[in-house]
Amino acid sequence: MVGRTAAGLRPAANSTYANLPRHLAGEGEPLLDLHPDDAAARGIADGDVVRVSNARGEVVARARLGDVVRPGVVALPSGWWASRSPGATMANALTTPELTDRGGGGAFHSARVEVAPVREPVAAGAHPPSHPAEVP
Repeated sequence: MVGRTAAGLRPAANSTYANLPRHLAGEGEPLLDLHPDDAAARGIADGDVVRVSNARGEVVARARLGDVVRPGVVALPSGWWASRSPGATMANALTTPELTDRGGGGAFHSARVEVAPVREPVAAGAHPPSHPAEVP
């Protein structure tokens, strides 16, 4: 499957303010967009906790089924702080530091991944204070 990062943390605009409680409350939790055909082939139901992985790392997120992505493609939100995520990792754990073959830009918006249901409990991120100016 192809993993993509998608616009995420809409209330926060980008990862700069993603640690603020009011933005976290507005977004809820990181969701993996997954096509229903891919989910059925893997025994995943809407709302299941899943592991997205490749040779570089893994991310835990809740599955959101729908036709937002086509079969063979999944999407994780960009901007989530790993310390605020289940399993304490996010999309950057899956990407490569290599540059693209066209233009020499970052290749961090897509990666080959596999998705599987998580059957054991997953510890949440450590949720350390992110900034001294953090306000509720």
